[in-house]
Amino acid sequence: MISVPAVPTAGRAIASFSLAGTTIGAGALLLGRGDRSVVSDISSPDVLRLDGPPSLSTASSAAEWFFASDRECGMWRERVLAVTGEVELGAPVASEQIDRLEGALGWQVPAELRSFLLECNGLTAWSAEYVWPTGRILEINNQFNGSAEFETLYLPFDGLRFFGDNGGGDQFAFVDRAERSDIFVWEHEDDSRRWVANDLGDFLDRALSSGGVDWYL
Repeated sequence: MISVPAVPTAGRAIASFSLAGTTIGAGALLLGRGDRSVVSDISSPDVLRLDGPPSLSTASSAAEWFFASDRECGMWRERVLAVTGEVELGAPVASEQIDRLEGALGWQVPAELRSFLLECNGLTAWSAEYVWPTGRILEINNQFNGSAEFETLYLPFDGLRFFGDNGGGDQFAFVDRAERSDIFVWEHEDDSRRWVANDLGDFLDRALSSGGVDWYL
């Protein structure tokens, strides 16, 4: 059974799958209503109608779904997958979980990062975790800003809010200033910090189009 949580007025499938002998392509428009719905009618491979409680469905392969408003239908997923398919994207996270992260760190998560996490709670490409899930964002920032050992090894990390890494020890961060969307890298070997991207979209475009994890060197 393909069960769809919290279906809004429209959305799109982000991965192709087979349903009742029909191949549904990635990007197929999904129309529905209700708190939980299933695919109950296939009017064409590109338009699926969703209606009523879970009652029907025969899928021959597992399907991954993302639903959003008409205005922002899978924006981040579409942007990432347009650059490369060599990524692992986390499931969407609830807004309340991001609120708890903000409260725990005393940091207003930048709007771009919030919208990304609402679609994908984490992004891994090759060996790099370019965007951590919310739990790891909390864990690493607490570690870097509360470690007595780190205080003796490195310059203060005041003002840096880490959200991802290159898989080899270097970490990426926003600065804790609402008017700044820039992204910086902290290089662990020499404790340097430098600018690498204008914002999260620019960061992902640069990182994912490079085909490797050392794109910023």
